[in-house]
Amino acid sequence: MSSSSTAAGGSRASVAQPERLSAFIMATALLVGGFLIAGGARDDIVSLLIWRPLSALVLVFAVIFHGAEAWRRGKALILFAVVTTALVAANLIPLPPAVWSALPGRESVVAVYRAAGMDLPWQPLSIAQVRTWNALFSLMGPVAMLLTTLVLSDRRHRQLLYICLGLGLVSGVIGMVQAIGPSDGPLYFYQITNNGTSVGLFANRNHQAAVLASLLPLLAAGLTLFKGKPDKLFFHRALTYATAALLVPLVLMTGSRAGIVLSLVALFLVGAAVSLLTGRGFLFSGVRQVLIGAAAAVVTFAVGALIGVAAA
Repeated sequence: MSSSSTAAGGSRASVAQPERLSAFIMATALLVGGFLIAGGARDDIVSLLIWRPLSALVLVFAVIFHGAEAWRRGKALILFAVVTTALVAANLIPLPPAVWSALPGRESVVAVYRAAGMDLPWQPLSIAQVRTWNALFSLMGPVAMLLTTLVLSDRRHRQLLYICLGLGLVSGVIGMVQAIGPSDGPLYFYQITNNGTSVGLFANRNHQAAVLASLLPLLAAGLTLFKGKPDKLFFHRALTYATAALLVPLVLMTGSRAGIVLSLVALFLVGAAVSLLTGRGFLFSGVRQVLIGAAAAVVTFAVGALIGVAAA
């Protein structure tokens, strides 16, 4: 009896493992694809012809194979995703003419229909309906990523974290080359972009700056999730500080003011997270990390002035 139950348990484990692996593969594909071909928000980017079907396919598989387990593990997060999606979709529901024509900003639309001698049709809340559809379709990737990551183990989460950090640093290095190179160089991957500044793998410098700034709390998360010997903890902590200091000039090279503000907040969060390991006050650690980032910014401006390159 025990041997049969053991065999059954082993078969269940062998079945569950490929499912978890498939979720990890799908999450990795979304993460890599998001960096490589989904670097802009415009609805006329050609690479979206690949990204949108990919994200839709992953979303369908995630719902079918991992939806139930994801719901058990993260009901609140899934409900938030559903409400967000429903909020966008609600703007595309057709409304009677008497309703939408009474809304603010619809006077010019009503005037066009009346000038053409046409009856007012049913119209949704959204005036720019193509862009609203674009916003709705853009949610497929994040929702699919949420469903796949909810069913993963902590080890898989750490692996995804390191992949994200690696891709972000690659984008930062590409942005650095863009900033010091020609404004029409071959490393700009989108036709409509911020030429002459650091955009990395993205189409917009604000996108690049936001991603680089978001890597800072990810560094802190990686440090708090660290599991190893105390002697390795010192090396891991030093690497976190060094990477955080490297990210500051990379953000400055984008010239994005919003990115700079986000970086200051993120630097404080990194320091506060480190305090959980060092035992020091979170305020002291957070302010110290901000000062380290400020020192890196000063060095970046100084080097930029010497070589004739504007850091921001």
